[in-house]
Amino acid sequence: PAVDALLPAALLERLHRGRALEGSHRTVTVAFVRYPPVDPGGLRPFLDRVATLVDLVLASGGEVVQVSGGDKGVLAMVVLGAPVAHSDDPARAAHAMVELRRHEPQVAVGIATGPVFAAVLGSTTRVFPTHTGLVVNVAARLAQHAEAGRILADDRTWEVAAPRLRAQGRPRRLAVKGCDAPVLVHPVAGRRRARSHPAAEPLPLLVGRRSEVARVEQLLDGAAGGRGGVLTLQGPAGIGTSRVAREALDRARTRGFVPVHVDVADHPRGRAAGVWRDLLGGLLGIRGGSARSVWIEALARALPDLPDHAAVLGPVLGLGAGATPRPLDPEAGQLAPELAQTAVGRVLVRRSRRRPVVVVVEHADRLDEVSVGLLHELGASAGRCAAALVVTWGSEEGPVPSAAPTDVVTLAPLDPDETGLLAEEAWRRAGGGTPPAWLAGIVVPHAGGNPLVAQASVHALLGRWRPGEPPPASVVLAGPVAGVVASQVDRLPVHAHELLTVLAVAGRPCGLRLLADLLPAARDVADVRLLATRLSADRLVTSADGPDETYRIGHDLVRRVVHDATSHAERERLHRALVDRLVAADADPVEVAEHVEPLADPVLGRRWYPLAARAARDGWDPTGALRWLERLRPLVHGPALDRVELEVLEVLLVAGRANEVLERFDLPVDDKGAAGAGAGAVAPGTGDRGPVGRRLLVLAEASYACGQLHRTEQVAAELMRLVDGTDEARYQRAGELLVLARCHQGD
Repeated sequence: PAVDALLPAALLERLHRGRALEGSHRTVTVAFVRYPPVDPGGLRPFLDRVATLVDLVLASGGEVVQVSGGDKGVLAMVVLGAPVAHSDDPARAAHAMVELRRHEPQVAVGIATGPVFAAVLGSTTRVFPTHTGLVVNVAARLAQHAEAGRILADDRTWEVAAPRLRAQGRPRRLAVKGCDAPVLVHPVAGRRRARSHPAAEPLPLLVGRRSEVARVEQLLDGAAGGRGGVLTLQGPAGIGTSRVAREALDRARTRGFVPVHVDVADHPRGRAAGVWRDLLGGLLGIRGGSARSVWIEALARALPDLPDHAAVLGPVLGLGAGATPRPLDPEAGQLAPELAQTAVGRVLVRRSRRRPVVVVVEHADRLDEVSVGLLHELGASAGRCAAALVVTWGSEEGPVPSAAPTDVVTLAPLDPDETGLLAEEAWRRAGGGTPPAWLAGIVVPHAGGNPLVAQASVHALLGRWRPGEPPPASVVLAGPVAGVVASQVDRLPVHAHELLTVLAVAGRPCGLRLLADLLPAARDVADVRLLATRLSADRLVTSADGPDETYRIGHDLVRRVVHDATSHAERERLHRALVDRLVAADADPVEVAEHVEPLADPVLGRRWYPLAARAARDGWDPTGALRWLERLRPLVHGPALDRVELEVLEVLLVAGRANEVLERFDLPVDDKGAAGAGAGAVAPGTGDRGPVGRRLLVLAEASYACGQLHRTEQVAAELMRLVDGTDEARYQRAGELLVLARCHQGD
């Protein structure tokens, strides 16, 4: 009992299980309370007054970190949000301080909300909690500025708590030591009573979305009649695009369609071969992980009039065709994706001749540029056959690009009645029984029509309310969406929280064996499966599609919240462990590099960034290739740096960004006064002719692409003199460019 009174329950659980007290990055609300000076004779009564503060803070879910004093007064530090977060920590802190002022009219209070690193520091014999961040300084300074009986809150605290607080005068800006800019401060007068909202009626499984469902039915009707099409669903995190897409899939199944479902989030970001294996495998009737010989045979049956199908679709599917490298030619680089687009469209058309097909692609905003182009062609082909394509696109990544399927439906927030219905259904499905009458009145104002926020809010309410108790204060869910999710995550058991952390840092579906190896304490596969099942019941983890049993975090918002809260030391441990295991499994270099990047390890970077860039180029992903080359650039010098910069120029050229190539050569983009510019920029000298020849060819290609014919003629002629008799391929291409430039000039 004595230990229970000294430490929060979350820390006690870790200690009882023999676990280290990990630090974490989190958003907290800090309050400093300044009491008037206390005479020695009044010390005993003052201890009773401090007990009032402790009781109020604990009842609000916070912690009194310390109380210290001197001749200028007694200062108490209060923290809400660590070790356990609540979605409405700013409002909780403000209400606790308002109630404290009722008992202690002379206190001065400063409240601020912001990020800190919360950790337990010390030695092997004694530890103590710490909270490090600018917000601690701001709260302490506001307490110094506040007069006796006044409460000052910073703008971030007020933004969350304002609906439940009354202001005392107008906000003002204060110069705070340690802050670059003045802090906007709101004087708090007291609490504001919230209006109640009526309860709502029970809900169906899919709430609202009548117009979206009507569009789905229209799309399926057209596909059934041989006039298919595409529907792109866009919206912010949690708005329900995936739910509508799954509804389309289910309705198509009942009509007898061939269903093909692909979730891009199940595959490493930046490497789309797995996505296209799943999609084309569904159309061809084979597993995505089938052997290369199986794929070649299936493609031969589906594309009998395309003899070079392996070379065309090999890079898209990651089949490792091993084609011989050819001289740099931007037109060929653009032609290859066009051939692949045509081939993918023909596979869809051929499959739909037997039965109508529905293809659902979730999280398409994660695809690379080439894959977005393939998806566009798939949509165009669907319009010419009995096929329907449904795509979800998250608005966090920006608007749907023109290259993507363009029949876009943006999902709007649910209206209050629909949100109330959804909340009551979530309450029943979570095991709460009959929803209480006050549920919708609390959830609806907070959710803002976002289904994910509504469901997370219900889980948070259900975890803190018991039948027979009065309804929670309506401000319990006044925080942002991330606060709701953080509140749910912080209340997980230790082992479940650790599993969620591993999945958040991995950022990919993980098998049970890998999860067992990555967890801080050794666990067997059965234990990991049980943990994953429990997290699935809480809608935090989903089982990824595929032949193997893998799990991933079900929503990007949850992954971001968990990842951002994880300490740098724990992230580094997990990233290094993932690198070791991915290398042992001969994983894709891009996937390995994704985990090398956060480590900032130059040795690993010099090894894996070039391999990732090469893999991205082989997969027709110039954006990805440029990303890894730019990461590599600061890690090399001398001839190695020259090679990297040359490869950047080549990738830019293949990507159709010839103007940028000329800018990097530090040449004018127009053709005026261009005589000698190309030669002077890349004078061959007496060194190795190979790199010089590559640079000259890049410059000649870029000049021709930008219409600078005079410069093209000069550089091509110089290249021919340089490589005559030593490099037939470059000599031939230089001759072609020379002839083309002279023909266009009329020579």
